[in-house]
Amino acid sequence: MYKKYLPWLIIGIILWFILAFFVCKKCFFGTVAAAAPVTKAAAAYVWPIKDGNNFSASCNHDFDFDRNSLNHKPLQGNMSSCMRETADYLKSNQDRELTITGKYSDQESYSGVLSNLGLARANNVKSYMLGLGVAASQLGIASRVIPDGRIKNNLVDKGVEFGFAAASGNVDSRLATIKGRLIDAPPAVTLRFNTGDDQMNLSATQRQDFADIIYYLDNVAGSSLTIGGHTDNVGNPQSNQSLSASRAETVKAYLGNNGINDAKMTTQGFGQSQPLNANATPAEKADNRRVEVVLNHN
Repeated sequence: MYKKYLPWLIIGIILWFILAFFVCKKCFFGTVAAAAPVTKAAAAYVWPIKDGNNFSASCNHDFDFDRNSLNHKPLQGNMSSCMRETADYLKSNQDRELTITGKYSDQESYSGVLSNLGLARANNVKSYMLGLGVAASQLGIASRVIPDGRIKNNLVDKGVEFGFAAASGNVDSRLATIKGRLIDAPPAVTLRFNTGDDQMNLSATQRQDFADIIYYLDNVAGSSLTIGGHTDNVGNPQSNQSLSASRAETVKAYLGNNGINDAKMTTQGFGQSQPLNANATPAEKADNRRVEVVLNHN
């Protein structure tokens, strides 16, 4: 009788072992190490600079700016060599123009000479490219607003964009317009001050004037600025002389911080010696508290 069921018993034992093997490998082999997760290597960062099929450079970093700052942070990675490569391309192709577009949030603070912080950042990078020998006539600036949420950890990453195009050829025309408005009818820009004060508040018109001044200085060899400080007749002449010189130096430092080469600027304090009027009323005194920024052709 037992022989009758023996084959079925053997088959059942075999099936049990097979099932136990798959259900509990640990019982047979001990702890089985989990397979290590497959990680995908992070792609290397590349900022491509391209002028169609004519030029291509791959930067492994870009121009970064701190929040509210117009000056780019120190270059990292291969940025120095990448920018030299870009500059060499422009110098070898005078018919090409590079527009540098600065990015900014309208939540950032700015009190510089240009219309917005994006233009100031673009001008800062433009000054860098000028230092590499690129002609000013091949460099233009523009700006673009970005959402404030794009600024992470108070850092504006990739704060400028590069775009190439055919040279516009309108440099001479713009220079002639600037010369007629700011040189042939001086002073170029007159800044007013409160009594005893040396701080500036620029109007929208004055910011445009300074944008034109920067453009002219960049494009006309030998052009320069003369910065003259003046006071009203309140106080003694010696103190006013010092105050006027201080105002002129403050304007020079301010313009220098906004990208104008110190070597292109000279200052002089005139005190109360060159009034525009009789200093007889508060309004007349206010007119005399000024700094005149004069653009010189050569």
